[in-house]
Amino acid sequence: MYPIRSKRKGGLLGVATAICAALTLLACSSPRETFDFSPDSFTRGRVHGEAIAIQEPSAPAIIDTNRFLIRGEGGELAYLADAQWSDTVPRLVQGRLIDRLMALGVNAVRQGDNAAYRLSMELRRFEIDSGSETALVEIVARLTKKDGGQVSEKVILGEAPAPHTLGPEAARAYEAALDAAADRLAAWLRRGR
Repeated sequence: MYPIRSKRKGGLLGVATAICAALTLLACSSPRETFDFSPDSFTRGRVHGEAIAIQEPSAPAIIDTNRFLIRGEGGELAYLADAQWSDTVPRLVQGRLIDRLMALGVNAVRQGDNAAYRLSMELRRFEIDSGSETALVEIVARLTKKDGGQVSEKVILGEAPAPHTLGPEAARAYEAALDAAADRLAAWLRRGR
């Protein structure tokens, strides 16, 4: 048997050096601060109407993550380096919308065969625009009957001031924009059935 020799210079030494460099960078990087929406402090109103099953929103890959998305003044998208969500954005949005809709009198449930309606959503924007200093949420909402027949569809927007892109301030701005969108969604659902 002959030893296997690499024709590339550096061979194992180069690989070992690269691994050590990567581990050093990993050890030096500071962990991201993790955020969630504030605990459910909504006063639960009396719910009206038939149950609506609120599905987890679909989202493009850049949003379907646990990272804070920032749009720069030139329109480029990047993640905030020092902050992350406690779960993926679509899961957090689903939970927050259910809580907010229930507080606003909409009979919103997570899942259920007994729900008369289903709300499917596409989360198109969930970002802070640093140029306009605004947190933006854009949701395409589709309300369908249990049998699959579409009732209506609407684009829902929510905005809130976001003068800072630091973790805690950014999280509060995202939450305020999502709550504004939820308020509009609740008004539409009450009228749309």
